[in-house]
Amino acid sequence: MDKGHPLRHIASGGASDLDPDSAPREVSKIEILGAGPLTARKLVTLAVSVVALGGIARAGNVERFYHSNPKVPEILPAPPTPTLLAGSGDVTQDMVEGVEEGRVVIGYSSFNGPPSSDREVVSFAKKIGAAYVIRETKYRNTVEGPSFGSSTFGRFGAFSFFVPSTIDRFDQVDLYLADTPRRGIGLYGRPLKAAEAAALGTNQGLVIMGVRRGSPAFTADVLPEDVVTSMNGVAVYDVETMKAAVIANYGATVTLKILRGGKAVVKQVPLPRDGAW
Repeated sequence: MDKGHPLRHIASGGASDLDPDSAPREVSKIEILGAGPLTARKLVTLAVSVVALGGIARAGNVERFYHSNPKVPEILPAPPTPTLLAGSGDVTQDMVEGVEEGRVVIGYSSFNGPPSSDREVVSFAKKIGAAYVIRETKYRNTVEGPSFGSSTFGRFGAFSFFVPSTIDRFDQVDLYLADTPRRGIGLYGRPLKAAEAAALGTNQGLVIMGVRRGSPAFTADVLPEDVVTSMNGVAVYDVETMKAAVIANYGATVTLKILRGGKAVVKQVPLPRDGAW
């Protein structure tokens, strides 16, 4: 999460940076003390209200800062209860590993504040139809939170005490994934970056980020970090040109021209007649 937003590579579509203002609103001592005469009953009610407000805001961050992926392909129905998967510690790696298992990111949440609970993210995953959720959190800092009060009563009157609390803030990214049908060539990639195109001397090429296990590309030994430059003589520049070429050649064996470590490689990849495998 120190690399900006790697989600832009696969789950593109309006990804924003972690929002430092997304934590629950902090209630200051001045606000509490300015609430008028504090009876014991009012103080207890106030304390409960502060806790409730914090809970509502924190639970809402997952949904409030959710971004859907506008380029989601066909996905399979999700199970009744989504699965919470362990993250690798790197968002990009999480997405690549998902691709290898046939999972696609349908959306994500990102914010800075108290971490959401497992129950919260799983509940939201179910709401949006995700089959899996991966949560990545990184400690950012600790800030002073709302002050909680209590009162005691004695022969000399009432005494109120206000104890400041602290809130641990985290950078949090939640990835929501779904299973995809076993169809197509099984390659997931991105266009060349400017520096890569300059090094190769061409804008032609799709950098392979992941290869789905068991797919035609997998059995043909196409590898991550390969650069596919053409399919059956048709230049490949991005995912759209690759997809069009694959669909046009269902039922045939296609020739992929690849750059691998600076060397030219040719792969023959048989594609099923209807695309399914």
